[in-house]
Amino acid sequence: GTIDNHDDLVAELRSADVASIDGANAACTVSQAFRVWGEDTCSKMRGDFAAVVSDGRRLWAFRDHLGSSPLFFHVDAKRAFVASEVKQVTAGTGISREPDLDAITSLFFGSERDDREPPCAIAGVERVPRASVTVLAPGAAVQTSRYWDPSALIESSTLGRAEVQE
Repeated sequence: GTIDNHDDLVAELRSADVASIDGANAACTVSQAFRVWGEDTCSKMRGDFAAVVSDGRRLWAFRDHLGSSPLFFHVDAKRAFVASEVKQVTAGTGISREPDLDAITSLFFGSERDDREPPCAIAGVERVPRASVTVLAPGAAVQTSRYWDPSALIESSTLGRAEVQE
């Protein structure tokens, strides 16, 4: 994807004494940033992106704030698969492309919580939620945490009706 504030991230990494930063390569920038800031890197990035970073044992999969770029995954006891398309995950895992009827019902008719990420329509494949980082490791529980909270950007005035009119 595109990292809109790539130059700012490079400058911040250079000021943090990351001498080996290659300012021309976004993938290297994200990798170096993750070494310095860990999961906090996600909240520093702006743009249209989906990314996966690994330390050789775990994968951190994350998407942009608005979820413009998709990211899907499947984890079992021995492996973790992450891809930008569902069919890539099913091909890698060997699971069949069977529909998840509950997910499809939720996609068409909504659910009691429409603010959630839409589920994946294929059984056994999950979607990395927007504005979140999902940590995957074979045989371990999937951990997802939200890195962006837009509530600080929303006006939260406690003015009464008469005060607003005035």
